[in-house]
Order: sequence, then C-alpha cells, then structure tokens
Amino acid sequence: MADAAHRPVVTVFNENNEPGTTDVALPVVFRAPIRPDIVNIVHMNMAKNR
Repeated sequence: MADAAHRPVVTVFNENNEPGTTDVALPVVFRAPIRPDIVNIVHMNMAKNR
C-alpha cells in the first residue's frame, strides 16, 4: 500500500466503471504525510458521536 502514494499518475474511471483513455497526474495533496495528531483528534471526536 505504501507504493501507491508514489505512483505519479492515476487512471480515471467513467460512470460505467470503465477506465478512461488517459491518465491524470496524482494531486500533490495525496503525497502529503499523514499527521498522527490529526488522526487522533478525528478518532476521539468520532467516538463521541454515538
């Protein structure tokens, strides 16, 4: 799974779940590191939402 973040392009699918004709560059935001403090805050707040 870690290698998926290093893939420079992604395939875009249409509404019929068929791959498109071109690949699109992976947005930079998906290559950003995951902050453990934000993950912790999200988990704590989701646990309160019962």
